[in-house]
Order: sequence, then structure tokens, then C-alpha cells
Amino acid sequence: MRPGLAASLIYVIKPTRFLSRATLDPDHALDILTTGPRGMDASPAHSGGQAGSTSPAEDNVDLILKGARIAGREDGPAMDIGIGDGRILAIEPDLPTKGPIIEIGNRLVAPGFIECHIHLDKSRIFDRARLVTGKVPEAFKEVLRLKEDFTAEDVRERAIQTLERSILHGVTHMRTHLEVDPAVGLRGLDAILPLIDEFRWAIDIEICVFPEEGMIDIPGVEAMLTQSLKRGCRVIGAAPEADGNPRAQIDRIFEIARDFDVDIDMHLDFGESAEKMLIEYVCDKTEAFGYGGRVTAAHLTMLSAVPRERFRDVCRRMASAGVAATVLPSTDVPDHASRPARRRAGRLLAADHRAIARARNDASQFSARDGRA
Repeated sequence: MRPGLAASLIYVIKPTRFLSRATLDPDHALDILTTGPRGMDASPAHSGGQAGSTSPAEDNVDLILKGARIAGREDGPAMDIGIGDGRILAIEPDLPTKGPIIEIGNRLVAPGFIECHIHLDKSRIFDRARLVTGKVPEAFKEVLRLKEDFTAEDVRERAIQTLERSILHGVTHMRTHLEVDPAVGLRGLDAILPLIDEFRWAIDIEICVFPEEGMIDIPGVEAMLTQSLKRGCRVIGAAPEADGNPRAQIDRIFEIARDFDVDIDMHLDFGESAEKMLIEYVCDKTEAFGYGGRVTAAHLTMLSAVPRERFRDVCRRMASAGVAATVLPSTDVPDHASRPARRRAGRLLAADHRAIARARNDASQFSARDGRA
């Protein structure tokens, strides 16, 4: 860990619940303060109502953050945040305590950010790539070439750099996608899995293991996926278009997810034509497996090519099935009819179902085009 990393986190609040099966409840977002590697991993102080709605006994408070502006209450008076036994016990003005006080100085205190879509295993490889066009197909080929030389040590070092930068910018929960295939094997998993415990004091990391290069058409990939789930990955992903029969991959991913009781987060419908769009099929499978609220689809750029009414129908279908969407503008908009794609991304976020906008700037081939993280 870089010196000073923990000290810089004092104004970040760490939610206890990851955005996986349900939307984040703002009333319970101010649960745990991240102050350093003391393992503050406890349940909310109040099991109902507003955090800080009652005054704690003075002896129970061992730290006060004094003079904080609370996110969502910025127009109100500065508040003190009373912390005891790793929990926020009260948010009130002028809290008494016998313990230490840290002067916040009217700064904003907010729940931590949730990084819902990142690839730690291939972050920070932009400077290794040989890119000419900068287009997505070229990026896929370069990643396949580069990851043959990935080592667990290399992946670990790059992932730590990205994690530390994320933490310093207020990220407290992260879902990282992680590829398994014959080229890289399980080296990415070997590198990332230990970081869950090493960085637990500051960030909750969830691994989504997925077959970027395909599964149905490549022997051994399914075994790698199931082995990864047995080792502790809690989400399984998919890349259906990588197989000759995309629906067969979707079918099998749902079966594996059910068998291991894990959530699903797919890379889906990445293209400029809606002719082979699969999101509606995913909604059908979600309902058939009773998986509403446990499925996420990322990218969905094909939606930018459909008529407005069908777009609205798909949004309603996703909402009724319980399929969430992750929109990745910095990855997708440059390659997909920029202005219509931007409008559709905004409408998807405004639709009546769970959708997330993600910047994705991890210095991989698919994010920062100038190579900066």
C-alpha cells in the first residue's frame, strides 16, 4: 500500500451493501467509515429510520468527525459524525465525546462511489498495445495477443495501481470483470482474488468471471468458469457474440448461475446493427429462471440502432423482467453514432428500471483512447 493512502480516505463513507441484487438504499448508505485498515465491517447502527436519528451514549463514541457537510443535506448546518465500534452512531450538531476529534472543516462527507464495471486484469495495458485504427475489433485482437504474456505478478501490480487510484477518488465498492480462456488461463484470478482481502479495509471487490473469447466453441472454458466460482467468484458473466451460437452460451450461463447461486453480468449486444440483438432473449431467460434483480447487461449499443418505440418497449421489457443495464459512454459512444447513442444512453438511464452510467477509464484498449487512466 502506498504511504498516506489510508489517511486520505477520511471523508469517504463505505456502504455495507453492494449494488448486486437490489438498488442501493440511500437511507442506509452512511453505514461504515473508511479510516484505514482497522476492518470496520459492521452492520448499520440503526436498523430503520434515518442514520443518526438518536443520540448515542457519550462513552460509546470513540471518534467524531466535526463540522461535516452531509451529502444530500448540503444546505443544512454542518454536522458532527459520531463513530463507535466501527459504526456511525449519530449524525448531529455538537456531539459530545471524550474521544478524539477530527476537524472536517465544512467539507462534504458522502457515501462511497460504486465502480460497477471495470477490468482490473487488463487495466493499464494501453501503452503495450499496437493500435492503428483505435477501433474495437482492433482492441480485441490486441488484448488477445497481450494477455498470452500476462503473469499473475503483472496483473497484480497493475490491479493494485488501479485500485489505489480508485480508492483515492472515493470508490468503496467495485465489480471487476475477469477473463478466463486458454490464452490467460486462471492467472488473472490468481492475481485478483487475494486483493479482495488485502483491500477489504477500504473497498469491497466482487469478481465477475466471464468467457471473453467464447465458451461453447472453446473446450475447457466452462471448466475454468466453474473452477473460478468454486474459488469464490460471486458473479458469472457472458460474451455471447463470441460464440457461433450466442443463445447457447446464454442458456448455459443461466444454468451455471443457478447451480452456483451467483448473479449474472453480461457483455451484450455490442454492435451497430440491431439485427442480432439478444437483450429480449436475456429477459425471457431471466423470467424463466426466476432471476429477476440478479441479471445485468452491459454495453447494449445495438439499442442505438432501433426505432424509438422499440427502444421504449425494450426498456419496459427489461424493467418487468428485472434486468439491469450498465451504460458505458466513454467506451461505446465514440464508435456508435455519437449523438443518437448519447441520447439513447440518457433515455435508458431515465427509463423506469435499474440502469447505471459508468465512465470506464481504466487505461485498457477499450477506455482511455489517449492512454491515461
